[in-house]
Amino acid sequence: MSINYEFKERTEGYRKALKEAGIVEEHILDIDVTFEAAKKAIKKNARILKNIDAVFAQTDLMALGTIEALEELSYNVPEDIPVIGFDNIQIGTYFKPRLTTIEQPLDKLARMGINNIIKIMQSNVKVRKFIEPKLIIRQSA
Repeated sequence: MSINYEFKERTEGYRKALKEAGIVEEHILDIDVTFEAAKKAIKKNARILKNIDAVFAQTDLMALGTIEALEELSYNVPEDIPVIGFDNIQIGTYFKPRLTTIEQPLDKLARMGINNIIKIMQSNVKVRKFIEPKLIIRQSA
């Protein structure tokens, strides 16, 4: 499985945040970023669930797959295990519990991407910028 740059960056950011908080990294699953892959991985690794405090998923679809697997394993979200996704896709607002997620401002990303392409074409200089994501708190965490 090849993970694209975006997901590598998310994982490294997550690892960095854990380290800065003094949390020992124990359970990071390297799986495809889909609903079914997350659901299957949670069920396959059910033994580790008693040792975790929460799940942060690379995508909202993975978070929703995680929630479904947890419920099928008789866990309550968020009471037993909170779950947070990433992307703020609309379907996350329809599932129960409503998905807590990290939102990226797509309009800013698109505008910045276009401006960066123009800068690169004009000056052949690498451009790297970051946009602050936003935590959308709902029911899953």
